[in-house]
Amino acid sequence: MVKNDMLDLDLSFLVILGLVWALMLILERIFFRPVSQIINQREAMIEADSTRLEALKNDIQEGARRVETSLSQARQQSLKLREELVAQGESVREEWIASARKQASETMDREMARLEREIQSAEARLYAQADEFSARISEIFQ
Repeated sequence: MVKNDMLDLDLSFLVILGLVWALMLILERIFFRPVSQIINQREAMIEADSTRLEALKNDIQEGARRVETSLSQARQQSLKLREELVAQGESVREEWIASARKQASETMDREMARLEREIQSAEARLYAQADEFSARISEIFQ
């Protein structure tokens, strides 16, 4: 009969089992626990950074909304101001046009009156000269 040494359970198995268990304890305390702590710390830092990043993102979005709101209000105010200025400009233009028309009408009336006086004066001189020429002609032919 062949003896199978690989399946024999003897004291060496218990020693190897103890060594493996001791190695696991040593690795747990020396390697796995510090690595686990570092991983946990990094995860906590990442979580804190993510939270802070999210808060900053929300602040930026809120600031952008405030800026957009103020820009919208500024646009509305500028359009309203523009409309008021255009209306005011139109009224000033209408006043200037009315004033210019009035001045033109007054100037035309004055000039027409002056021309009328000149015409009357010229007619009077013409009649006087005609009378004078007639008198001379009469003297010549008499």
